[in-house]
Amino acid sequence: MCNYVNHVRSCYLCASEETVLISEKSCSEARKTGRFGSCGKGVGNKPYRTQYRCWKCSARMDGHSYVQGGEVAWV
Repeated sequence: MCNYVNHVRSCYLCASEETVLISEKSCSEARKTGRFGSCGKGVGNKPYRTQYRCWKCSARMDGHSYVQGGEVAWV
């Protein structure tokens, strides 16, 4: 089965998530034909989560401001 691999960053403080990269991993049958998903077994999805601190939480922890909706928000 071929898989889409979603690389997701997840903030360990506020739990916000953002997808950084989506890649394709072909199975051995699909690699032979050179076409993703051509094996006939369907396409799966595998998320890989990486923990990090998002820019809003970083600014909040460091006592800095960030721009929200065109205005500066102090934290």
